Amino acid sequence: MEEVLEPPEAHTVTGRDKDRGKPVFEHRTLHHTATSFTDTIYSQHDGHMRSQSETVDDITWDLYAGGETNGLSEVVKEALKRVEFMEIGTPKPLHAIVGHVTDIVDGMSERKARVVVMAGRSRLAVEDHTAELREVLQNGKPVGGEVRRTIGDVGTALVVSGVKAGVVVLQAANPRV
Repeated sequence: MEEVLEPPEAHTVTGRDKDRGKPVFEHRTLHHTATSFTDTIYSQHDGHMRSQSETVDDITWDLYAGGETNGLSEVVKEALKRVEFMEIGTPKPLHAIVGHVTDIVDGMSERKARVVVMAGRSRLAVEDHTAELREVLQNGKPVGGEVRRTIGDVGTALVVSGVKAGVVVLQAANPRV
């Protein structure tokens, strides 16, 4: 990031701030120009961190997709009736997701219902979908290079494929205590 500040002689003192006794300047400017964006910085991706991430994913999946609704509010229970959770075993997961979402969207268009896909960024995933994503990118709409790093492989595959569904990308946050 480049920061440009005008020289002090370019500012004119017009009076004093009554509360602080400091001069008040006119035409005070600070220009910022960003030449690139930095990536999200994570701590070392070690086995312990991946294990923690998978455990949290599994607990969350079981809580909402497991079918057991004890302990959930009535609002959440009602919402879960409209959510489809599924696990698909496939050698090409991005193609499978795009195909499945397309089928759902086609089926829902008659009912004029909106489809929303919730996905994570998968920054800690052990699987590497780079080769498959390249295939999807070759057949899809062009996107900028930062899209994958911003919304992840699943989000990118859905966006470039032109699937007529909303895509919401989630990322967990550690609350500061």
